[in-house]
Amino acid sequence: MHNFFGDDIQFKAIDKIGDPLVKLNKNIDWEIFRTPIETNIHKDRSKGGRPPYDAILMFKIVILQQLYGLSDLSLSSKLTIGIILCVS
Repeated sequence: MHNFFGDDIQFKAIDKIGDPLVKLNKNIDWEIFRTPIETNIHKDRSKGGRPPYDAILMFKIVILQQLYGLSDLSLSSKLTIGIILCVS
């Protein structure tokens, strides 16, 4: 699907040269981390609120932050832009 930003072209180019994130996702069984992570997360939902994000998703985000040396602010900005581009 083509869009105004040309993301499809960028994704094809990245895939062609070998995106390291695709390789990570292909070679790591992320589910082995779910139990240890969820066991150590405080889950007091007695006060309500929105459900938490998936533990594996958040773990992957922390891995990306460390891999690319991003500050919390920079990571938040990149995630927000990425989500906006994906939804557009």
